[in-house]
Amino acid sequence: EEEAAAKAAEEAAKKAEEERLATEAQEAAKKAEDHPDAAGDGADAPCFTLEQLTDKRLWQHLEVNATEREKYLAAPVFAELFGMAKDDFAKLPKWKRDNLKKKHDLF
Repeated sequence: EEEAAAKAAEEAAKKAEEERLATEAQEAAKKAEDHPDAAGDGADAPCFTLEQLTDKRLWQHLEVNATEREKYLAAPVFAELFGMAKDDFAKLPKWKRDNLKKKHDLF
């Protein structure tokens, strides 16, 4: 009986954590919709924080393309992180982009 109660409590805690993450992701997505030009580059993509884009449990709920998470960073954050503008980054060979994304846990 105690084992069943412990298992039920563990499942309830896990479900509560998943709901919290989903709610946080929804709030972040709503905030990004409310400020579509937060990227500063005129892109239609919403912006999220580096923390949101590197936490797998969060970015999966944000409906972002897993292989292009760097595109969801605000332009100033992107420039500070990668040392270049988004369009300059896009001109790099894929292997260089991938290495830079790995360095910042965005790969």
